[in-house]
Amino acid sequence: MSKKHFYGIDILKFLFAILIVLHHYQQITGIRFTKVNFYGGTIYLGYIVEFFFIISGFLCAYGNSNFQFNSFKGYITKKIIRLYPMSILSTLISAGILLLYKTITGEWLLDLVPGLWKLLTSVLLIHTGGGILSSGLAVNNPTWYLCVIFICYVIFWQIQWLCQKWELCTIYWFIGLSLLGISIIDYNINLPFFNYYSGRGYAAFFCGVLLCDIYKNIPHRKLLVSSLSIIGICGTAAFINYPVFYDNPWGIFTFLLFPSVFMLSLCLDSLIKGRWWNRLGAISFEMYLWHFPLLIFLCLIKKWLKIDEKILMAFFLGVTFLFSAALYYWIELPLYRLIVNFMEKNNETV
Repeated sequence: MSKKHFYGIDILKFLFAILIVLHHYQQITGIRFTKVNFYGGTIYLGYIVEFFFIISGFLCAYGNSNFQFNSFKGYITKKIIRLYPMSILSTLISAGILLLYKTITGEWLLDLVPGLWKLLTSVLLIHTGGGILSSGLAVNNPTWYLCVIFICYVIFWQIQWLCQKWELCTIYWFIGLSLLGISIIDYNINLPFFNYYSGRGYAAFFCGVLLCDIYKNIPHRKLLVSSLSIIGICGTAAFINYPVFYDNPWGIFTFLLFPSVFMLSLCLDSLIKGRWWNRLGAISFEMYLWHFPLLIFLCLIKKWLKIDEKILMAFFLGVTFLFSAALYYWIELPLYRLIVNFMEKNNETV
């Protein structure tokens, strides 16, 4: 199968990044509305991170569908170049704003103290899910997703390599890893690399890997009908009596609703036109990385802003988008090209 770009995934990434921003906005500011709430409402929008894990798992499997003992160094280097530079920058900026907040207000926001160890583990993206015991919020807390996704990337490559070497079927291993994630959560296991956060990652990431195999081997018309059916069933259950039928919201979203929405976008991808969706998908990563430090800054100046809460939330979302777009075009892309050119000149594989 020839590689292609999925614009439907870009749309979903952008829309869900907006929901994550609004979710954390209400969570951190404490603002609640009378009807619709993105935090503390009927649906816990924090599960959206599972959707990002699904996307990452699918794209990782899709991009490595013809695994030929590729160099692990080259494989992981691409991931590092893509994710680390802006993550490090956003973490350091977050630490600076936290210190500014402490200097002006005399207290730490959310009791988040950017000590040297917390800052080091945050910069290295090892503060959550792995072998380091979590000590509360990280300096740029949403980066916990990146900590776990790197663990998933490493496991994925190792499984591919071992199964090809020993002539084993990878599918059963990926099913097992997804089930392992469920077990970690259901049994409340809290061990290095086997804890709540890594469990969420394993369950959803390897679900995405399995969706890639389903997408390649089942006719898209059947996938379309199946996806619409599951979405309809979940929607009807929510309408009738949400608490009764959604007995495990995390499981339903991770393995029923999110995969169906994701598969629906893949089946309808040919109908989506316009390469600018690609840019919005890329900007969504910056929105995810930078909305937390921007929220810290907002908390610092909020008492001087005499603006209606709903208008302020919409204004913050707009600022987050414009700030993220500027960073993507003026910082991330030039920095990425600079790193790639440097490595190519030094005969490093990228």
